[in-house]
Amino acid sequence: MNALITTAVFGIILMFVGLVVKQKQYIKYFAIAGTVLAFIANLLDAQQGFGVLHGMVEVSSFSVLFNAVAIASTALYFLLCGSAFEKVGDDVADYFALIFFILAGIMLTGAYSNLLMLFLAIEIISIPQYILAGADKKNLKSNEASLKYFLMGSFTTGILLMGIALIYGATGTFDLREMGLGTGELSPWHCAASSCWVLPWRLKCLPLPSTSGRPMCTMALPPCSPHLWLPS
Repeated sequence: MNALITTAVFGIILMFVGLVVKQKQYIKYFAIAGTVLAFIANLLDAQQGFGVLHGMVEVSSFSVLFNAVAIASTALYFLLCGSAFEKVGDDVADYFALIFFILAGIMLTGAYSNLLMLFLAIEIISIPQYILAGADKKNLKSNEASLKYFLMGSFTTGILLMGIALIYGATGTFDLREMGLGTGELSPWHCAASSCWVLPWRLKCLPLPSTSGRPMCTMALPPCSPHLWLPS
């Protein structure tokens, strides 16, 4: 939880850094320092021991390793692409802040123990990307990408919630530990819920190529958009 809280708080701080720091190139180094602090906080989570917090978030060896990979990837992304943020617009600090919020959502997907937290994690990942996809306001393709992503995300969110509701109807709980997954036979409700989860993950998170006739959203994304997590 230390890493998750550090990432979210640092994202909020970055939103105000843009009002103080006028040199855009310095904001990148400030963001990289934030990833270093988040990595240190993640190591502290490993030292403090593992367990479930309030039945919602589970700190485990898997979540610590998952967070370490996510934070390191974000720091590498800042090092390689941070300078390109300056070409998009004047709100460079806001772009970095949104990516920190995306990182917080990614970290939550590796630590949830309740389906409600999974839903929140996916939305925390998606909503900042709606904004980042349309960050280049003067580019019509960027505006198109943002609108398409918003419409697809809104539609698939309803399907994801339907799947979660079906799971709750079959098991009577949102808690993964109480569902007894992997034991006994699958009911039709489990199968229906699983099918409702495939489409949201496909459109919201998986970086698969588009096979339809519409232009791909990723073709119009500004440099500040994290391409790995954006839909096709």
